[in-house]
Amino acid sequence: MTLFLNGQPQVDEATLAKLAKCNVTTEATPLSRLEGSTPELTGVHLTDGLQGKIIRVDSSKQTTISGVFAAGDTTQVMNATLASADGVMAGAYLHRALIFEMLET
Repeated sequence: MTLFLNGQPQVDEATLAKLAKCNVTTEATPLSRLEGSTPELTGVHLTDGLQGKIIRVDSSKQTTISGVFAAGDTTQVMNATLASADGVMAGAYLHRALIFEMLET
């Protein structure tokens, strides 16, 4: 899974280490545009020219891969406020999943 920071500051080293344990990488490059229209977006373009696909999620922001969550403009076209709120929700669901995973092991 990739956490798109969309030009925001990189997360601290401790957080990066925790993300890496969950096979999560970060991408700092800002997004330049999205392809398609909601809810069927087909791609994400980064300002450096690289492209990515829109990620499908369920109501808890989990992707089709167990333990992988996505939010904001990587999952659908949103304005900044909704994308931020979507990220908060994905973070909460991710936190919940990690806590339950730790309790099960």
